[in-house]
Amino acid sequence: MLENGLTHGAVNRSAPVEVHIAEGRVSVRDHGPGVDPVMSASPFDRGTAGRSGRNGIGLALVAWVAQAHGGNASIEPAVGGGTIATLWLPPADITVGVPAAVRI
Repeated sequence: MLENGLTHGAVNRSAPVEVHIAEGRVSVRDHGPGVDPVMSASPFDRGTAGRSGRNGIGLALVAWVAQAHGGNASIEPAVGGGTIATLWLPPADITVGVPAAVRI
């Protein structure tokens, strides 16, 4: 998501790309032209490529990671222009692999 923001989201190289991390969520906001309408219907499908014509695997990998961990991913227009891509993951079960007698 960060690479997409840096590569596709900057109208100029000095435009900021912001990363926000909160409980179970990572969001990347860029200040570029927004999601290409060609890919807006299915941005997480493998092979979906926007203006750049690149291979369209980056966001597909984000969606795969999210699903593999029981999470979700989204991409939406940002207020004032640009895009916000978000990856949500459920809380980790830190007791996995710990014997029941040791758990508090």
